[in-house]
Amino acid sequence: MRALKGGTPRLYRDHRTRAAREYAGHVQELLDRLGGPCPKGSRPLVKQYAVICAELDDYSRQAQLARQRKQTKLINRLSRKLALLRRHLLALERELEARAKQAVTALTADQWLALTQADAPDEVVTEQVTDTCPQEGRRSGPRRWA
Repeated sequence: MRALKGGTPRLYRDHRTRAAREYAGHVQELLDRLGGPCPKGSRPLVKQYAVICAELDDYSRQAQLARQRKQTKLINRLSRKLALLRRHLLALERELEARAKQAVTALTADQWLALTQADAPDEVVTEQVTDTCPQEGRRSGPRRWA
């Protein structure tokens, strides 16, 4: 099977169906919010996030119909399911955001070595700055630059 556009993890065999398009929309919305492609090792979490979003949409539609028909038992059952799914969704969002931040801040050994060699100063000059810090109203400490 071919990969989907935009780095969307494949869930369905045929992504032309309505459910698959909803899934892809939820994944793309999440990836846009996280600021890039799916973090490594997070593909199962991204898939689960999108599936839960689709289930939330489906249960919300069912609950709305049940309210119109005044089906109290069904409304209560769907409300409990919706609350549980929302908790799972929030937990997944937190985990994915943490992994995305970690992926952005983590440098490989080669990247770190390249940065340290490029920024290594020949001589470090330290000067006491006498101006005041505008936010705190106190003197700022020594500044270093090469």
